[in-house]
Amino acid sequence: MNLQGRLMGIKAQSVRVKKVLKEALQNSLPQKLFFRTTFPQPQERATFYRGVLTAAADAVGDVDIAARVQSDKEYAAALSKIPEARTSNLRGKLKDAADAVVRGAYKIDSFPPDHHVRIIKWLLAEEDTLYIFPEDATERTYDDSLPYSHDAIIMVICMVFFGPKAIAKFDPGLFRGDDGVSRLPATMVAACATAVEAGLRGFLLGRDIVQVDFTGSQFIRAYLNHTATLQNLQNNGPAIYNALLVSLYTSVMGAEGNNAGVSVGTTNCRVNAARVGQALGAA
Repeated sequence: MNLQGRLMGIKAQSVRVKKVLKEALQNSLPQKLFFRTTFPQPQERATFYRGVLTAAADAVGDVDIAARVQSDKEYAAALSKIPEARTSNLRGKLKDAADAVVRGAYKIDSFPPDHHVRIIKWLLAEEDTLYIFPEDATERTYDDSLPYSHDAIIMVICMVFFGPKAIAKFDPGLFRGDDGVSRLPATMVAACATAVEAGLRGFLLGRDIVQVDFTGSQFIRAYLNHTATLQNLQNNGPAIYNALLVSLYTSVMGAEGNNAGVSVGTTNCRVNAARVGQALGAA
């Protein structure tokens, strides 16, 4: 193990460490990123990645590595460099999915050419974040009773976390609350909404998408704004907050509300988006 700060690959590690790192990259890192925080802040990164490694060591039953990660900060910091290096790749999967769906989901090709930039800016207005609501951007109308229910957000969630090319196979129990009801974690919703914003910003210069850096402070701020919005909803409207996350989960899992983790396609996500509105209306 190199403790001088240089990143060494998994192949350079011992068999036991390789096993822990493989578990970290395949399971505990995606879980921590999308169930806890997608953009760990500088002051919490050491604790975050130590948690990733400890969870991985516990999962493979290596109590010695789990204990050393907790007790030896230098060892933990060196080992953490491997999952930390993979983090931007996992976040990038969200951006890739958003880039694939934003044009069609917002009907961008139907925007009048002379109003294209103005409409995109309307969707992205920071004080409103209108892109999270079902909308008719050409007519400048949107349904503010359905936050985080735009087809684009639902399709990104579906593609990245539940589709055939999902970034990880999440245990269905991770989504199940103490009440026995399954719901999406707010962190996952905030991350996908942020990716959709990044996708929309790629159209600010015209109809040909321009790649934007998803690691910049602009998107960290957008993510934190979304988590704050969802936290505020939980504090002030817990029934609506709960209905939103439950209905989003049901929507992406398909018509039967399958809790078995069966992969579903983007078509199912799209046609089931209306369920979110039905659930929120009943809350």
